[in-house]
Amino acid sequence: MNIDITAKKFELTPTIREHVEEKVQNFPRFFDDKITEVKVTLEVDDGHHSHGKINRCEIIARVPGQKDVFVEVWTEDMHRSINQAADIAEKELKKIKDKLGELDEESLRKLKEAGFEEEITEE
Repeated sequence: MNIDITAKKFELTPTIREHVEEKVQNFPRFFDDKITEVKVTLEVDDGHHSHGKINRCEIIARVPGQKDVFVEVWTEDMHRSINQAADIAEKELKKIKDKLGELDEESLRKLKEAGFEEEITEE
C-alpha cells in the first residue's frame, strides 16, 4: 500500500508524518492488503477564521473495484483532525467489506438453491 502525505501551508514534521502513517497502517486489514493507495492531505488554514488556525485532514483510500473512500475533517488541532479522519475512513472501509461479505453470502445461498450445494461443500 502506497501512502502519500501532502502538507499545505505548513511544514510536515516527522512527528505528524509518523502519526499519519500509524493511523493508516491498519486500513489494509479490511481488504487483505487490497488497498492500493492512501492519499492524505493536511492543511493549516489561518485566514478568515475568527477562532484562529483550522486544521484539515483529507484521506482518500483507493480500493480496486470499489468507490474511493473520501473523508475530510476540520478541527482546531491537527492530531485530532488526523484521528477523526482515520476513524471515519476505517468505518467506511468496514462498511464496504461487510457489504461485500453479505453479497458473497447471498451468492452462495443462490448457488445452493440452484442445486450446486454438493459441489460447493466439497471444495
